[in-house]
Amino acid sequence: MNNQNPFVAQGLFLEQINKRRVRVKLAVLIVLAVHGIGMLALLLQGRDQDLETPTPAGAEATGAAPPLVPNVAALTTPLGANR
Repeated sequence: MNNQNPFVAQGLFLEQINKRRVRVKLAVLIVLAVHGIGMLALLLQGRDQDLETPTPAGAEATGAAPPLVPNVAALTTPLGANR
């Protein structure tokens, strides 16, 4: 019962194969982490630009929203007049 496994290349030991697998997994995780950090930096940079947009001078001075002016013509026009 000393048959060799046909799936394992001759001259390679199982320890070497396991070391390679660990190295590949580690390399993949490092590449994914670097890409994730880069994407996070880009997202945060875009967010900072949105926060720095200037506000109108009138809203900055009063601190309140501009008053709403109702459309008087729309309120007084009868429903059938638009036809």
